[in-house]
Amino acid sequence: MGKKKPYKPHGGPDDIEGLKKDLGKSRAKGDFKEVGNLHNQIGILYRELGLYDEALQEHDEEAAVTRRYFPDDLLGLGVALRAKGEVYLEMKEEEKALPLIRNYLCLSLEAGDLVEEQRAHVTLGRVFLGMALKRAEEDGKEKEEALRMAEEEFSAANQLTNHHK
Repeated sequence: MGKKKPYKPHGGPDDIEGLKKDLGKSRAKGDFKEVGNLHNQIGILYRELGLYDEALQEHDEEAAVTRRYFPDDLLGLGVALRAKGEVYLEMKEEEKALPLIRNYLCLSLEAGDLVEEQRAHVTLGRVFLGMALKRAEEDGKEKEEALRMAEEEFSAANQLTNHHK
């Protein structure tokens, strides 16, 4: 029996280099949908590797490509904003994630995409939960408000799930 390759939970630098080569080829061909997609994939890999500044830059590029070449692609822009917000969540910078994820929710609502709307509510719930956890030592209204908002967002996501079963 052949030797099994060890499981890799995420890509590494070699995968990123390969994607960057594909990015150059797609850009040269003028396939800007693929250019945006590749920026997204590279950004996710950077985030998984803990290279947050690089991840943010890739998701900024993804959003810029979408705005320039696909101005009517609300979900494409929303996904780029969500991805950037998720980087900030991993960095424990919920205050920076919040406006990005709220914008993502608005775009999901405008596009009428219930799956993306649900993801937005779940991600907002994570944002507010992170804010509450930062305030765990405090005994104030801000912590209670963040917990209430997290519960509301998770509840909204759950209602969307139950509504479409």
